[in-house]
Amino acid sequence: MKKSTRSGKIDKSSRNILVVDDQQSTLKIMEIGLKDKGFNVFLAKNGETALRLAEKNEIHFALLDIRLPDHDGISLSKELKSMYPAVINILMTGYPGLESAIEALRNNVYDYLIKPFRIGQVLSVLQRAEREFQLLGKHINNMQLIKKLQQENAKLKETLDKVMPDERQLVMKYGKEYPRSLVQKVYSKQISKDSTLG
Repeated sequence: MKKSTRSGKIDKSSRNILVVDDQQSTLKIMEIGLKDKGFNVFLAKNGETALRLAEKNEIHFALLDIRLPDHDGISLSKELKSMYPAVINILMTGYPGLESAIEALRNNVYDYLIKPFRIGQVLSVLQRAEREFQLLGKHINNMQLIKKLQQENAKLKETLDKVMPDERQLVMKYGKEYPRSLVQKVYSKQISKDSTLG
């Protein structure tokens, strides 16, 4: 897989972007401008279509109009985030008065654009967002690795509990002052027995 040689960039194959707007002219401009910069562009005029596309294609960036026929950009950003925790959501709005509300949703929204805007503004925001996407991806991968290690440790403990005799049983059988050598002998016999059975 070929990677970009420019610092802070991600793989070209990972530049999947979903654009959701009910205006065909906006979608067309976005499609031309983003494809020209190497993005894989998915277009939707409403939230339902956007979610169907997201189910079939891994989405890394999303440009969402805040007002859609069947959805709103804020709730759609939450749904996309639940599907892809590392997705970078960017809202588009023609209502500057909503800026304060958008600011409060930074956990789901990376940034916002006030209409009308130029494609250059979109590309500038996406260039910054690519680094954020990489950091989020690394964090999520680390968390998944930790979870996997915890699960493996739990399985190992379960296996050891089956192989090794319970110390409480040894105390009941041999008393609190049982010799260490006796414990090792019992462990050795138990492991040998299990190996023979296997």
